Amino acid sequence: MIPPISNFTSDLYKAENQNWDVSQGPDGRMYFANNSGLLEYTGESWSRYPSSNGSILRSVLALGERVYSGCYMDFGYWERNVYGQMQYHSLSETLQTPLLEDEQFWNIRSVRDWVLFQSLQRIYAYNISKDRFEVIPSQTTRARLFTEGEEIYFVREGDLMTLAGGKTERFADLKPGGWELVGMARLGNQRVFIAEDGTMLEVQGEQPVPINMPFIEQLPSVKIYCAATLSDGNLAIGTISQGLYILSQDGQLVLHLNKENGLNNNTVLTLEEDRDGNLWIGLDNGISVLNRSSAFREYNDTAGLLGEVYAATLHQGYLYVGTNQGLFHSPYPGVAAFEFIEGTEGQVWQLREIDGTLFCGHNRGTFLVAGTRARLLPGPEGTWDFKKVPQSDSLLLQGHYQGLSLLVNRNGEWMLKNTLVGYDISSRFYEFISPHKLLVNHEYKGIYTLEFDQGWDQVSIKSKRPPSGIGASLFQFGDRLKYATDDEVFEFDEASGNFKKDTLLTSGLKKGEDKPYGILIPDRENSRLWGFGNGSIHYVELGKIDTQPEFHKIHVPKSFRINMGVLGFECLAPLGKDKYLIGRSNGFVVLDLLQRGGFVPKPEISRISKSVLGQKPEPVSLEGSPELEFGHTNLWIEYYVPDYNKFKEVQYQHRLAGYQEDWSTWSVEPGVGFSNLPYGKYVFEVRARVGDSISEEAAVLPFEVLPPWYLKKWAKAVYILVFLALLYGIHLLYRSYYRRQREKLLAQNRAKARRDALSAEKKIAELRNERLQQEIESKNRELAISTMSLIKKNEFLNNLKVDLKASRRPSDIDAVIKTIDRNIGSEDDWRFFEEAFNNADKRFLQNIREKHRDLTPSDLRLCAYLRLNLTSKEIAPLLNISVRSVEVKRYRLRKKLGLSREESLTDYILAF
Repeated sequence: MIPPISNFTSDLYKAENQNWDVSQGPDGRMYFANNSGLLEYTGESWSRYPSSNGSILRSVLALGERVYSGCYMDFGYWERNVYGQMQYHSLSETLQTPLLEDEQFWNIRSVRDWVLFQSLQRIYAYNISKDRFEVIPSQTTRARLFTEGEEIYFVREGDLMTLAGGKTERFADLKPGGWELVGMARLGNQRVFIAEDGTMLEVQGEQPVPINMPFIEQLPSVKIYCAATLSDGNLAIGTISQGLYILSQDGQLVLHLNKENGLNNNTVLTLEEDRDGNLWIGLDNGISVLNRSSAFREYNDTAGLLGEVYAATLHQGYLYVGTNQGLFHSPYPGVAAFEFIEGTEGQVWQLREIDGTLFCGHNRGTFLVAGTRARLLPGPEGTWDFKKVPQSDSLLLQGHYQGLSLLVNRNGEWMLKNTLVGYDISSRFYEFISPHKLLVNHEYKGIYTLEFDQGWDQVSIKSKRPPSGIGASLFQFGDRLKYATDDEVFEFDEASGNFKKDTLLTSGLKKGEDKPYGILIPDRENSRLWGFGNGSIHYVELGKIDTQPEFHKIHVPKSFRINMGVLGFECLAPLGKDKYLIGRSNGFVVLDLLQRGGFVPKPEISRISKSVLGQKPEPVSLEGSPELEFGHTNLWIEYYVPDYNKFKEVQYQHRLAGYQEDWSTWSVEPGVGFSNLPYGKYVFEVRARVGDSISEEAAVLPFEVLPPWYLKKWAKAVYILVFLALLYGIHLLYRSYYRRQREKLLAQNRAKARRDALSAEKKIAELRNERLQQEIESKNRELAISTMSLIKKNEFLNNLKVDLKASRRPSDIDAVIKTIDRNIGSEDDWRFFEEAFNNADKRFLQNIREKHRDLTPSDLRLCAYLRLNLTSKEIAPLLNISVRSVEVKRYRLRKKLGLSREESLTDYILAF
């Protein structure tokens, strides 16, 4: 068995086949000198950086923040830029001493502040702190630098030289032996130099002395290319054609790896142990890594000898494995090659040791196994399992394809007793619940309760429980009988004879993340119960004091479960304390629980890129708090944990504060994308989990998505100014509007006031007119009364005058008549009449006087009477003349007024 090996081909890392050197950086990344340039591996992804001149990269050394490299006619260092990508800086271009023609730099080592670049002709010593060079001649046929502490050794023209205090001195003469040194190692307290032919040399004085290495001496044809002392003191040797050897300090073989047992290629060009004890192997074709500190050990059946493993057990110094091709054995410990046990061709179902005898359940029946031989017992075919009959040391119950049968031990020999009559159903899972009662589970038919007769000849079916399908299993865990399905675990209750749900095992195994499926397997001591999920191995331990179950989970890659073979036929077998064999479709692995590591490194963010739909992604700076333009919010973040263990699957969990506050579900994806992030400040966090262990620290990346241009500060300032201008404009508009409205209201009010005034004036005019009309009517009445009074008076006086003329006394009468004449023609009456007439018809007399200036007062008086539409008869008394005289006066007035005969005098006067 060997530690797990992971192989990387050129198709996987996208570069050339040959890898000349390997080194690990302080951040855990691995760097390789490849024919295509510098390769970088984070444990999750590969990156390739071509050399400065496109030539083969021969050497690499990660030191601090720099990665030094050497190639054809150039050497220098790589540094990571703000985007997480490596950029090259040539040192050879700064040399004052020009390079020799066709120099290639095969080796790089560091001592204190110095970095040494070695070609076949020179060593260029570069002082990092002072940025200066020292050039040391070192003509050799193989460029090798050996360092230990502050001691430096190299070969020059057949001499082993040492460099100290800036001076070179000869340390040993290699010319007599013609040794080509390829490595230096520390074996215990002994420093040895390793030659290409496998000779181990110890320098005594200036003389190299070969020392005995038992295993090397057994390999006279070995040709070594490189060597490295490992952290546990063992020596790793890479050969040209025989792969990798690991030797103990006393020269014994610990491990040999080649293409047959898992190595990618047999030509080893470089070796490097990383900080976790993994051994990186640069090959002529690909890269391999050996997980020496892994809790797993593998046996890979690359030749197809074993087949798929269904059963395994340790018995009397042998490890037996039963497969679909038969039964095989190998000495244990120190598993080398398995040997087939003759006669066991076919399918092995079970291997069980009972009272010192190893029974093999086979598709052909039952085999008894002893050492390297197996004997088939007569009986039915297809044996599934074996159980001791309670209260009997000589009877075994075996289940097979056609039901159940008994084996009996007679005089130390096991043989078939009989096949039980009454039950002929395939019996793979079965357990006793009393000396004569048995439960048998059939995946498709259900659980049967069987009862045996006293002579163990017949069996009767007492009850039947419905089936649960593939994955249903019946087993003893501790001192309890359990029944498991894909979703639940039950415990048999002896009092009721039924199964009751086991809530603890159900919640702990069947309801959690990545729950196990297939059968649950108790180990032989019933101390642990095992199950296998898609990405994890589950096991349950009973507490030491209260027997409460303790649940454990070992995370493994999903390929682990896939390679375990047929569902429902999982194989797990104890190999001693805390060691378990797990069967696979191409061999098996051994799990050592004591070597499970619990530390998980802090994840690192390796790359960030942003993109806009339809455009090529752009890198984002990893320094500080990156600022992303709005619209570049399709963000991709890559991260890694530098864990290179084949059977340790790293899972990641992330959250983005400011966007999603809860942690995501665990995922093996080493990257996450975010789309259409709104502007704002965010903090991205990612943590890692390996197995049950979670990294103590999370990688943190604060970043900000800037607001769009229309929400930036200057835009906001513009918006404020525009808003203020808009407010001011609105203010002006409102002022103008309200001014217009005010003016409109004022105009309306003025118009209304005018209308009201006009209305009032009209009303006043109407009232005035009404009053005037009333006054006119009153004046007219007064005029009429006055006129009528005058008429009546004059008439009366005329009548009186007539009467007096007829009187008999003329003298008295004349005096009265004169008085009457004075009253009839009184000017006072005319003035009174004229005043009344003017009040009734203003300006008539004035207007007609102005138009007809030749009118006499008597004419005007006639006009006034005519204006009153009085007849000649009515006018005569007023003028104190006869009617005839009135007609004459009318005639004369017509002439003064210039009226024709056709025109009416009265109409003219009335219309004036």
